[in-house]
Amino acid sequence: MSLALLGGTFDPIHLGHIGIAKYLSEHLKVNEFRLVPCGRPCHKKPPVVSNQHRLTMLKIAIKQHPELALQTNELDTHAPSYTINTLRLIRAQIGSKRSLFMCMGMDALNTFHEWKEWKSILDYANIVVVGRPNSSFPETKFLVDWIKKNKCNSLEKLLSMSFGVFYFCSSEPQDISSSEIRRLIKQRFKIKNYVAPSIEKYIKENNLYS
Repeated sequence: MSLALLGGTFDPIHLGHIGIAKYLSEHLKVNEFRLVPCGRPCHKKPPVVSNQHRLTMLKIAIKQHPELALQTNELDTHAPSYTINTLRLIRAQIGSKRSLFMCMGMDALNTFHEWKEWKSILDYANIVVVGRPNSSFPETKFLVDWIKKNKCNSLEKLLSMSFGVFYFCSSEPQDISSSEIRRLIKQRFKIKNYVAPSIEKYIKENNLYS
């Protein structure tokens, strides 16, 4: 049994999020894939719309994708959202032997050394990094050295590990971002190519991002 996580503000959730989640679910051969909405991000601006709106959109989005589920603990507190806390919670629930994969984009990796207890994250999960358009490998030397020390190049080996390694994979690049979608909405452009019809409908009905 294995579990993968993909965190984000999902403000709003878009087709790129769903596409990468489905790709990683298949690539990592996981039994369960959870999207983890961030409550109060520490390294980004606060979400534009409320937790409730973001959660509702996530629930709508995954209705068509039964292989995806939600991990909502970060929305249940007013405290800042720290990945290490979520990983500790999940690891306590699933035990030490089950494989746990924390998935992230290359852009997030560039500031990984600024995360709370960043070196301890590998004590709870494997880290799977996916390339994103216009993102590059970190240049901070001590971060690069640490990544290389813990890097795993074999998918077979990765899938046998409960936690402890970095793995890099590439997928079909999808140049979609929530910030761009919000900009398009504000300027009254159509977003049907970037979000599911049900999400577009919800955004319009609730006058979000306008």
